[in-house]
Amino acid sequence: MGAEAKPVPHIDLKLESDLDQSTRHFPLSTGIEELQERAGEHFAKVPKAVLHKAESATVAPNEAVRRETVGAANPFALASVQSTRTNKKYLPSVGVTEKALGHDMATLTDPAKSDVIYPGLRINRDGVIKIVKVEPIVLNGTQWVDDGNFFTDAVQFTDPIQGSLADCYFIAALASVAWANPLLISQRPAPKGQAGKFSDSTAADAISFFDSGGRHDVSATELLPQVNGSWIYARADDTKELWPGVYEKAFAMWKIGTTSEQPDMTKINYGDTVRAGVSLTNGSGSYFPTSDVITLPFGLGSFDLVSADQIWQTVRAHSLGCRTFHPMMAWTPGKAPAGLDYGSAHIVLNHAYSILGWDYQNGTEYIVLRNPWGWYEATLSVLAGTWTAYDVTFWRSTPLSSAGVFAISAETFKQYYQGFGVVVPPAGADVQ
Repeated sequence: MGAEAKPVPHIDLKLESDLDQSTRHFPLSTGIEELQERAGEHFAKVPKAVLHKAESATVAPNEAVRRETVGAANPFALASVQSTRTNKKYLPSVGVTEKALGHDMATLTDPAKSDVIYPGLRINRDGVIKIVKVEPIVLNGTQWVDDGNFFTDAVQFTDPIQGSLADCYFIAALASVAWANPLLISQRPAPKGQAGKFSDSTAADAISFFDSGGRHDVSATELLPQVNGSWIYARADDTKELWPGVYEKAFAMWKIGTTSEQPDMTKINYGDTVRAGVSLTNGSGSYFPTSDVITLPFGLGSFDLVSADQIWQTVRAHSLGCRTFHPMMAWTPGKAPAGLDYGSAHIVLNHAYSILGWDYQNGTEYIVLRNPWGWYEATLSVLAGTWTAYDVTFWRSTPLSSAGVFAISAETFKQYYQGFGVVVPPAGADVQ
């Protein structure tokens, strides 16, 4: 007999978000009871701002966790472009990657141990990061080619696969927008080719980005760099679909301020994943910490105002049917906190991830994420099987621990991730 089908979760799609169901299906757990127990007779003297955070169901925004230095290149992409063997299958392999780059994955994914996937990043013993200038990537045999179509099918969150740049912050945001607001990707670019079609080899695609100065339209052709048949930078999981690579190139052209069709792509190494989401949607961004430790008065010790449950409920506040309807991203610290082994957990330091939604199984709260590399999923405290979420018109089942997607317990997420954020598109923007 086959395995028993996983039941579809009960979701009331008439509600504004999944958080509204908490009183029916999930008990809200806040820190106010623990704080009251810890403070005892001094509870009445605890500052109101502390009480407000402790009794909230969700995490309070805090821009202190905002970072412009998040970035880690896809090591398999680096291994592919450094190989003299033509590789068109794009099947990520730990063994192949470690052999090609000369380090094990635990070393490669820690900037304190190796700078192979962290070009130009310097980190001191206190975890302070400094970015230095790096030379443009120059590979013998590089050709800028139009080897596909802008779209080959509907926009999918699995489309964007990060390449050899340390721009996970941008690719994670791009995938999150493709998941939560796909029409912002599929309807905004305008083909400018002679035939007015994306499939026209002469096409230059007008792609819009946003900042405090307003809207900026960038005209970019579909010429993207390859070496030995491998894409050097971002690509799609369908190697004949070009939109992630064209978006990345247009983003570089905009950030640099150039009209060159062969920009220095290394200029977009490292950045702020929430700001990247804002630039893609013209939305408003918020940053949330995974920890906010304060020292209580009267010798009561320290207290963390952020709980794992509050993190989980914050994700649910921006989800419906277990799926985020606002783009959400998360990022890890540049240096591993004492006692945490990121290598054995398969969690990449100084890296950005897409948040896709949430799950709840056997009393455990899970947060569903995607590594923009399209592989190398976390292995610690993860949920096995498939994840079911309501994707606009149907219940989509997504395999976990595959193609970069995994569901990690909220408790482990709190320990290993430094912060997370959300981008709320302007009123009237696509929410499907």
